[in-house]
This record gives sequence, C-alpha cells and structure tokens, in this order.
Amino acid sequence: MNSQLKKDIFLISNFLSILRLMLVIPIALLLFRSSDTARYIAVLIGIIAVITDGLDGYFARKYNQITDLGKIIDPLADKILMGVVSLICVIKNFMPIFFFMLLLSRDIIILMGGLYLKNKKRIIPQSNMLGKVTAGVVAFYLLISILFYPQQYVLRNVFLWIGSILIIVSFVQYAIRFFNIFVYKE
Repeated sequence: MNSQLKKDIFLISNFLSILRLMLVIPIALLLFRSSDTARYIAVLIGIIAVITDGLDGYFARKYNQITDLGKIIDPLADKILMGVVSLICVIKNFMPIFFFMLLLSRDIIILMGGLYLKNKKRIIPQSNMLGKVTAGVVAFYLLISILFYPQQYVLRNVFLWIGSILIIVSFVQYAIRFFNIFVYKE
C-alpha cells in the first residue's frame, strides 16, 4: 500500500465512508432476523449510515480532503449499502422487485461507466448533487419500508415513485456527464 493511500484512509471523510461500508454487515444480519427489535436496531444503524454519508462530504469539502480514494469509496459504500439492504427488502417482501432492479441497473451501469472513464481517461468523476438527493430519497424509502406500518402506505408509495423517478433522471444526468467527459476531455 503506497504512503498516499495510507494517509487518505485516515482522513475523517474517507474513514466515515469506510465506516458506512462496515455498517452493511450488522444491518444485513439484523434485517434477516424476524423480530421487530432487530428491525428497529437495523433502522437506527441505517440512520447512522445516512448521517455518515452527509458528514463525509461535509468534512471532505471543509478540510479540503477530496481524494481519489474518497471519490471511489463514498459512492461505492452507498451503492453496496443500498444494494444489500434493497435485496434483503425484496427477499423479505418489504419492497417491490422492480424498484430493486431499477436501482441495481442504474448503479451497475454508473459503476461500469466510472471504471471505464478511470481506465481510459484517468478521470474519477465525483458524485453529483442529484445523485446525492436520489440516494437520500432511496435511503428514506428503505427505512420506512423496513419499519412499514399500514398507516405509512401513502407516504411509502410517494417515496417509492419519487425514488423511481429520481433514479431514472439521475441515471440520464450521469450518462450525459459521462458521455461529455468521454467525448470532450482529452
């Protein structure tokens, strides 16, 4: 491991992204349990994960800690966390499979596009604001789906459809951005 990578790992912004990635395991284990208490604890840890997502970007900007590692680990942690939680939600019938497939397809294509740009253009694109808003809406939808109560039916469906639309719109925005980087950046 080179010395720059060692330094980057210990920056507060990157540490928070790594922490979020590590929170996937307890959340997943708790979601597979059948008790309400396990779901509540999973949601609590999920809220901590969402907070780390906001804080890592804040600290990266405030302390000028924007690194290539951070550009990779932050969105990767988001995608892994949401992918695992979404898959479990589909298995547990907390959410429809179409939403999982939409989210998974978008994230895989964005990840492949980012890897392609990194390898061909030596550019690591950062997440954009619409991507962050989409992640926040999807995270909120997942949290209320895990805690689902019949009284939340309308709220849950509103966030399902808002999340679906944002996933599509953010994908289009990322696709345009990747195309412009590929075509116009030497």
